[in-house]
Amino acid sequence: MISIIKKIKKHGIKNSIYLIFMKCLISIKNFWYLYLLNINKIRKKRIKIGKKCRINQKTYFTGNGKIYIGNNISFGYKLGGYFRGPGIEIQSRHIQSKIILHNNIAMNNNVLIVAHKFISIGENCLIGHNCEFSDCDGHGIDPEKRKSSTGICEPIIIKKMFGLVIIGKF
Repeated sequence: MISIIKKIKKHGIKNSIYLIFMKCLISIKNFWYLYLLNINKIRKKRIKIGKKCRINQKTYFTGNGKIYIGNNISFGYKLGGYFRGPGIEIQSRHIQSKIILHNNIAMNNNVLIVAHKFISIGENCLIGHNCEFSDCDGHGIDPEKRKSSTGICEPIIIKKMFGLVIIGKF
């Protein structure tokens, strides 16, 4: 209540009502993008969501695996390119697949993360628009086995060590 009175004193009654209304709309949008689009995965406890996650672009969590989302993660950026584009997809394909997004990650628009086995993105990472992360080739090279093989799958681990960003095995 005190914060509302402070806003009215600072911005006037009309602007304060507008600001409060906009905050409500943003909360509803975040609820829609995060929870209602992904309600089945949340109900099945395949997604664990941290605090202060912001959804600025439609974000889909697909697949049968587990997805762990840390605190203070931002999905999409209004001023980034392709904001009204298709959206962000985080796909943990198989039951044994796992994606871990650690704390303080900011993603731009149209990011695709696909895990057959394991993908981990460390703290304080910035991910640009149209980035794709996939830990698997998708299919083998041999034409006769192409439809039955997933190809070579290796985990993706991105983290900061000794002041450097490291991508790969440790």
